[in-house]
Amino acid sequence: KQYAATRPIMVVLDESHKIKGRMTKQSKACRRLGALATHRRILSGTPVLNSLADLWAQYNFLIGDWPSPEVTDIWRKWSRFAQDHLIFSPYFPGKVEGVRNVPVIQRQLAPFTFHIRAEDVLDLPPETDLVRTCELGSRGRKVYDALEKQLYAEFDEYTINAPNVLVKLLRLSEVAGGFVHAAPEVEAVQVDHAKLHLLQDVVEEIGDEKVVIFCRFTAERRTIAAMLRGMGRKVGELHGGQSILARALTLAGFNRKTQVLVAMLQ
Repeated sequence: KQYAATRPIMVVLDESHKIKGRMTKQSKACRRLGALATHRRILSGTPVLNSLADLWAQYNFLIGDWPSPEVTDIWRKWSRFAQDHLIFSPYFPGKVEGVRNVPVIQRQLAPFTFHIRAEDVLDLPPETDLVRTCELGSRGRKVYDALEKQLYAEFDEYTINAPNVLVKLLRLSEVAGGFVHAAPEVEAVQVDHAKLHLLQDVVEEIGDEKVVIFCRFTAERRTIAAMLRGMGRKVGELHGGQSILARALTLAGFNRKTQVLVAMLQ
């Protein structure tokens, strides 16, 4: 309501694929807000994630009320778009199984679409992959070998089980990172420091340059962040447990003064 009261001249939706679900509250609100603006823009590197049906809400926001003969009712009315261009499953109502008349969609969207390739706008040095290796210590190696061979391992007073192959791979990955998670109600326990020490050496080699560190598990993220802070680095943490605002503030901090971003993406 606050934005609507300002009667915005332009509304820009970054990552516009997030409104692809036409029935979500977010999508409906963005399209209502867009209708108040004189100019609208959408930006996305992945406008289509599942099927061409993903395009409808985005272009309904962008050109739904555009007074132009190039735009037909398919961008104003979902029913028309679905009838003309989508093939639905006869067994699962609402499930899109295919598309038709794709050239018509392409022809209608062309006047409103700009495609920019990364190589045209980014001037980055070539990627360099450096593989660093380390050996698990005796305690971590003992747990790792037992899990790999027997699907269970004993550690202190805990028994770590891997009832199937997928859980086994998960547990082995945890141990390789230096931790074991014996039970849901028990915090992960550190069994090895080799990988952490190697990371510390790498960060010291990099110096004051900005660094992004990706990890898989919460215990890893917390331990890495604590280690880096102990090294005097300004650290930001990015993970799924944060609110949208907290994530935005973390990224903004990294763009300004944070030296290291520890990210857990799943």
